[in-house]
Amino acid sequence: MKQIKVLVISALLAWQFGNAQGIDFGIQGGFVNTDADIDISILDIPLFNIGAVNESGFYIGAVVDIEATPNFHIQPELTYANAGDLSFIYLPIMMKYYIIPKVNIQVGPQFNFSTDLSDIKQAI
Repeated sequence: MKQIKVLVISALLAWQFGNAQGIDFGIQGGFVNTDADIDISILDIPLFNIGAVNESGFYIGAVVDIEATPNFHIQPELTYANAGDLSFIYLPIMMKYYIIPKVNIQVGPQFNFSTDLSDIKQAI
């Protein structure tokens, strides 16, 4: 629930910045490779292990670049990724600071959502 509140507040702030500044839209896509070995434990007591997942696939998404100042931009993205039987939606909200034109530093949170939790249940 907190993640949704943060997402809504971030989107509203980005919208307010975007109303007065330049906004650029784009699409992205490419190759994704998942590699995970998940150990679940409570108080250092191992409960179970989900074996290594190593799948390759693709991602596709939309990008919005919102200029807050000439050197500071906010870039929310919405990306769908599929690798084997795993499907995820990624929502990074990047803050970009341009050191010089076309060179920037990015930092920000990323929210990940699985589109099918049955994959995890079957692995257990």
